[in-house]
Parts: sequence; structure tokens; C-alpha cells
Amino acid sequence: MTAGAVPAPVQPLMRRPRLPAAGPGSLLLPALILYGVVLLWPLAGVVSASVTVAGHFTIAEYRRFFAEPLFVSVLQRTIRLSLETTAASLVLAFPIALYLSQLGRRGRSVVTFAIIAPMLVSAVARSYGWIIILGPQGLLGRTLAALGLANESFHLLYTEPGLVIASVHL
Repeated sequence: MTAGAVPAPVQPLMRRPRLPAAGPGSLLLPALILYGVVLLWPLAGVVSASVTVAGHFTIAEYRRFFAEPLFVSVLQRTIRLSLETTAASLVLAFPIALYLSQLGRRGRSVVTFAIIAPMLVSAVARSYGWIIILGPQGLLGRTLAALGLANESFHLLYTEPGLVIASVHL
């Protein structure tokens, strides 16, 4: 600029019109739509198909299901095993979470890795691992027999407690 020159007037910046502020709940909208399409829509179709026969509402299939003792016993066992697995998971998870909350950053990382590392192994390898541990000549049976807590034929493979142990691991 020279000594008598007048600076050019500054043009104000054009502002874009602001969109109305969306609440934090609006960020959940895409996930909720996906959840509805992928899970709830097919589930509604299954429930609808289970209570309609030839276009008419009926609960005859449910009556037939609950009238069969085998089906009822399988349903009861399934619910019992799921409750036992949930309870065992809670009993194990709360102390671990408490321990993690009291660790420093490095210790927390190490323990978290130790917890997550088995998930990096394939399901087939984990299944064979449980067969080795819970089988008739498995690690758990031999250890308990050596300690005098069980006889030589002790095994948990293909039993309900073994299923709970393996389910908690998953």
C-alpha cells in the first residue's frame, strides 16, 4: 500500500443458514432404523406366522407346544441354563471389573488384553480346548483326582455344568 491509498472495504463473510440443532438422540436414529429392519421386522414376521394359520389368528401351535412334555422340559432346561450362565458371568465379571477400575493404565491394558485374547482364537480351537480340559482324561478331572476331590472317572464334558462353564467363557 502506498501512503495515501484507501484500503478496499472488507466484504462480510456470507454465513450459511444454520440447520436446526438436533438433539443427541437423533444420532441414534440410523442405528434404530437398522435395528428395526434387521431384527424387529423379521421377528414380527415370525411371530405373525406363528399365530396365523390360513390367514386366521390362532394359538393352536402354542397349545400343542406346551402340551408336549418333551418340548416343555427342553424349554425349562434352556431357561435354567441361560439363568445359570448369566449368574455365573455376573459373579465373575463384577470382581474383575472392580479390579480393573483400581488398576493403573498399564495394568488395565494388560488385564484387558488377557481377557480379550481368548476371543481372538477361533471357535473350533476353543471347542477343542474345552474338550481337552473337561473330558474324561481332561486336565480338570486329573487335577481334581490328584487333589483327592474327585474320582478318576470324573469329567464335565457333555454335562450341564460343563455347558455353563463353556458358555461363561464365550
